[in-house]
Amino acid sequence: MNQHYTSGALNYVSNKVLKFSNWVPPRGPTGLRNVIDRIELRANYDLTVATAVMQGENLPELFARIDLADTGGGRRLCPGRALRLANYRMMEARNIHEFADIAVGANKTGTYILDLPLVNDHAEFPEDACLPAELLKYLHITCPTAASLSLGTSVVTVNSISYELVAFCHEEESVRVFARSYLGEETMETTTQGNIDVGGGFMFWALGYKAGDALADMTNWVGHRIIGLQPEVRTIADKQHEYMRDYGVGSNGTTPGANIYNDPHLLAAPKCVVIWATSGKRPRIKDHAFVEKFRIEAPDNTIDDVTVLTYSRLPKNESEVAKVKRAYRVGATEAARGKVDANLARFLPEKAVR
Repeated sequence: MNQHYTSGALNYVSNKVLKFSNWVPPRGPTGLRNVIDRIELRANYDLTVATAVMQGENLPELFARIDLADTGGGRRLCPGRALRLANYRMMEARNIHEFADIAVGANKTGTYILDLPLVNDHAEFPEDACLPAELLKYLHITCPTAASLSLGTSVVTVNSISYELVAFCHEEESVRVFARSYLGEETMETTTQGNIDVGGGFMFWALGYKAGDALADMTNWVGHRIIGLQPEVRTIADKQHEYMRDYGVGSNGTTPGANIYNDPHLLAAPKCVVIWATSGKRPRIKDHAFVEKFRIEAPDNTIDDVTVLTYSRLPKNESEVAKVKRAYRVGATEAARGKVDANLARFLPEKAVR
């Protein structure tokens, strides 16, 4: 059974960390285990915009930083702008809801929704990195400053923002230990190279407020290689073609060959470059842990302060395995199978035990 749970609302205070926890019950309406598939981050805003419009692509700046953790450690640690980029890869362009620009004027109100998916459609087993509700520790949101929202020539005043979370869950009869995934940021050590922890895929982007957009034009990235993994230099055009092929991105329906929506990977002046450390027909994240450090070289890059957004499948956390075993009286043999039918009396309602 699928259901959702809405947190209480917390109000904006400039640069303050808002702390959400304990809003998702460990059991669903039928008494089975609640597992979180995705979380909606909602910002109900009242803004005054002067001089120039606030671009819709900049609304993720309402979430200056997002920090999701389970009892084993961090799961997501990045600003809203980075999560927007990652969602094109996790959810695909056809599932992304971009928002309209906010016109100049006083008391502009609305609700901006940013998805935080835990299901990864491009993993071999998409639900393997979902989050059991009883292991959710917290989700923290750092509020932006008015200055950080005033991009380009737009001047933004925050009248009020209330934040709330909606967790979308499914119930499971089986007790299993889920894999853990991590989305975070690293910085290139120099303009032309960086040593990056890789977990299957990563994106490169930089801040740039020239036209109001929070992201810089990455055209001057030119090309890159991964030492020891992908030794040949690959251009932005190469990576755009691979991205379109692997993700089924096509025409917008009116102009043959045109880009779809506002996909930052495919704009004429792309805002993001995506690279895969896995291979195959589609860039899947494999079941086994793949967290290694590789040297990335972009020999002709002239963009300073490039940020790397990395997605990793983490090694199994043995302490979490032990917690699940203790909580649900799971023996070693059953835990090794990943599915337990004989020891669910404490966890399932009597009628559901088979």
